[in-house]
Amino acid sequence: FFFNDTATTEIYTEQIVGSVRCVQETDLGAMKTARQLMRLGKFMVETPKIVSLYRNYQQKNKYARLSLLISRISYAVYWLLDNIFVLCEVQFLKFKTHKIKLFQYNIWFIGILSSLLYHIFLLNASYKKESDLKITCQNKLTPHQAIKTLHSYSRERFDIMLNIIRNTCDLHVASHYTGITTKVFKTRYNDGVVGMLGLVSTIVSAYHMANKKNVPR
Repeated sequence: FFFNDTATTEIYTEQIVGSVRCVQETDLGAMKTARQLMRLGKFMVETPKIVSLYRNYQQKNKYARLSLLISRISYAVYWLLDNIFVLCEVQFLKFKTHKIKLFQYNIWFIGILSSLLYHIFLLNASYKKESDLKITCQNKLTPHQAIKTLHSYSRERFDIMLNIIRNTCDLHVASHYTGITTKVFKTRYNDGVVGMLGLVSTIVSAYHMANKKNVPR
């Protein structure tokens, strides 16, 4: 549920394209830089969302909102670093790009982990609502209303579970690029594994785009 899927898609595309050798490296680099230039200032899009979450995060589902707030801040920083990186690539700024990219991947990891926690909190809240519904049914709801409400909860949990799967796939890739897999498991994913995880994540993203109104926020 990293709302900015272009970052994830770009990483996966680079791995897949590189593994099948269908585009020359120079062409791939030029296209990547062009896309990054078009995203200059994108981090500012996150600002009003962050402000809104900060003002309201102490309402119900406090910990879920806090997780979402951390995720949004992480993505804002991610896009800011992405802008700095591309400005270095075109030699407008002069910083050590490899350090920027590593920091960017670490921020990405934090954002995905926070998003994963957010959806786990949502899943727990959904089960609690279903449990509370049993008490409400005895007093207020008709059987038809109860079945309809239960169906909506079931649909909500399905979307949440899909987001958990997507975040889990992205988290594995982020841990790969930050070097966590090397340090903890003494191994690295190959391009095929990264591409497959990306395929699953992209399919989930496409499904949610097609059913946007049903995606839990």
